[in-house]
Amino acid sequence: MTAFHFSAPRTPPGSHSQANRIASPTLMTFGQPRFQIESEVVAIQFTEEESCWTIEESGILRRWSQDGVPCERFFLSDTEHLWCFGPTAEMLVSAGDELMIWDIPTGTLAERLPSDGWVTAIATSPHGNWIAAGREDGMLIVWDRRNLRRLFQIPAHPGAIAAMAIAPNGNAIATVGEDRRVRIWSLPHGGRTADWIAGSDRVSAIAWHPQQPWVATAGWDGRIRLWSPPNVRPMREWQLHDEQANFLQFSPNGEWLATASTGPSVHLWPLDDTSPLVPPLSAGDGELRCLAFSPDGMHLATAGESTAFRIWNLPEGELPEEDASAGTAPHRIAWLGGPHPRILSNGTGRVWLWSADGHEVRSFVPDSFVRDLAVSPDQQRFLCLDPAGQIRLHDAENGRLIRTFLGPIGAADHLIFAPDSQQFVVASLDDGAVWLYSIDHEQPCLILEAAADTATIESLAFSPDGRELIVGGINIMATSGHSGCVAVWDLSKARVRINRMVGVSALSVAPHGDLIALATVDEWIELWNPATDSLLRSPMAAPDWVECLAIDPTGAWLVAGCRDRTLRIWSIPDGAIGVARSMESIVQRIAFSEDGQTLITGNANSTIHSIRWPALLAELTAE
Repeated sequence: MTAFHFSAPRTPPGSHSQANRIASPTLMTFGQPRFQIESEVVAIQFTEEESCWTIEESGILRRWSQDGVPCERFFLSDTEHLWCFGPTAEMLVSAGDELMIWDIPTGTLAERLPSDGWVTAIATSPHGNWIAAGREDGMLIVWDRRNLRRLFQIPAHPGAIAAMAIAPNGNAIATVGEDRRVRIWSLPHGGRTADWIAGSDRVSAIAWHPQQPWVATAGWDGRIRLWSPPNVRPMREWQLHDEQANFLQFSPNGEWLATASTGPSVHLWPLDDTSPLVPPLSAGDGELRCLAFSPDGMHLATAGESTAFRIWNLPEGELPEEDASAGTAPHRIAWLGGPHPRILSNGTGRVWLWSADGHEVRSFVPDSFVRDLAVSPDQQRFLCLDPAGQIRLHDAENGRLIRTFLGPIGAADHLIFAPDSQQFVVASLDDGAVWLYSIDHEQPCLILEAAADTATIESLAFSPDGRELIVGGINIMATSGHSGCVAVWDLSKARVRINRMVGVSALSVAPHGDLIALATVDEWIELWNPATDSLLRSPMAAPDWVECLAIDPTGAWLVAGCRDRTLRIWSIPDGAIGVARSMESIVQRIAFSEDGQTLITGNANSTIHSIRWPALLAELTAE
């Protein structure tokens, strides 16, 4: 068994040694968001110094360090739909019904270029001299960046231009039309030198090889093809199976071709038959839209619809160990009480131990990144869960490994201690079972099969006396009937005492156990009395999907973290409408301190907010 290494106080990568204090007197933020974005990334580019720039569809331009720490941020414009970086990330081009050239170091608009029509594709040359635009009417326009003069304007395709790329030496441009034809045009004069059909379906991406006069195409037929113009037969073909390619790029040395597809995977294709295939890189949730190699070819950045982007080490196709879960593992937090309260957080997949004021940081370095964690109510121990389902019990004082438990086979989540600190549970996401353990034995003492009926488990909670376990889940594939289930289990009899057939994303039990708050999938908050199977009052509307819930220690207030990046607060006695506080990121976990004076939130961008609860209530009352 490998124990955590308990380090001396230090600052974790990308965080501050002291808390970042927000203007509001009620709130303090510490930790640093890493690899986190606010909206879909549409273009990405490395600099010569190997920092990285991203542009989001919302018009936010950011520079990042290689370990994912945001360094600079500019808002440019949210009216354009196409963005393209210049070769050294000093220039950025956007397009709608005109082209706009942005100076990246200052985040300012440098030039405007009229396109006389709606632009559907843009490209810049590797030397930065040429800028090209393809219009929806098939017109190709190329400018000289140095004097903003049009080199030529020609009808390149009978319909819209879907993609284009300028050759590395700047002497040719390849265009792809909606007619599936690839055409090569000489630069700077615009003569056509090649023309062929590149696939059986729409061709959505094209790229030039960095050393050879080859182009690669990809599209909706799921095939990647390598061509040597003017030869109209492909040199090589690769199959993406059922996925469609959105973007492709060669590595700087020309040995690899990377493709971003409609699935959340990046494929690396070797051009040398002797090189082994690299397994697809799983790049998070959502569709991938862009990728970029670093100048030395040792790193690959990927981004798209997900709220996190990735920088991979090559050629292994691996993430740096401590960044492996950044933006993928939910940000879980827990209080460690006592005379000097502390906060435990999995942050970027490691375990961070913060003082309550955020001024000291210690880290525990586990064998693998941490998906979930839990602190025992007696504050003596904490548990860590890794993605493979292995559970480790540690001494809260020094991080010493006490015992390792064999968890559910496959994906697991939702790790919580029982009130007596002698038992804990974890949910299997594969089969919907809940495993109950004693801290003294490595094997489970009880397994509750189909703990939330047929639903996928989303939340767990013990009753205050520890005799019952509340399990809530969602029927993800349900097209009719029940959206999910909340089951109250009598643990002494290992059977369900009562079911409420409603899908829930989160739940919280009141301090006296007489009330359970449920966040339903149809965005309502229900206050349920499981003893009488009745609702306290009519459901309260939530503005968006609820990620987490917590009832404060007095049982008078309900706090919810919503997907619209708000913290919502309701009065339980009178059901007063929720008051919102905007947050910089989605709140994924809420926890109150033992004395009820402080509320902390674990946020999707890897930060922690510490909120003085009485002060916040005073503000709300004053409003």
